[in-house]
Amino acid sequence: MGTAAAAIAPITDLATLANTTDLPGAVEDWLDGSLWERPDLYRQRSPLWRADAITTPLLILHGADDARVPPAQGLALHRALARRGLDTRLVQFPGAGHRIDDPVQMLSLTREVLAWFDRHL
Repeated sequence: MGTAAAAIAPITDLATLANTTDLPGAVEDWLDGSLWERPDLYRQRSPLWRADAITTPLLILHGADDARVPPAQGLALHRALARRGLDTRLVQFPGAGHRIDDPVQMLSLTREVLAWFDRHL
């Protein structure tokens, strides 16, 4: 049996997130220090910096207007994995923020996830 994963609005690079999220200071509070004070911790806890170790096919779903976790977070990981040849797919939902709550988009998201897992499992 295969493996697969799906991530909705994934945080992939804490250094970038700390400077782009609509919750200023949230990352610094969570990591108990700024990027300049704890750069190794920010990198250590960021999947983007360990993309070379990811082997599971990954579906990334993201609201295109997400201010909490900006879409560039998912895009960066998607591109890193694709460059390595890993099976990955990025789906963005136009007009959606951090929560995808439009019924049509919720149905689309559900179909994407089911199709992804049907394909890989």
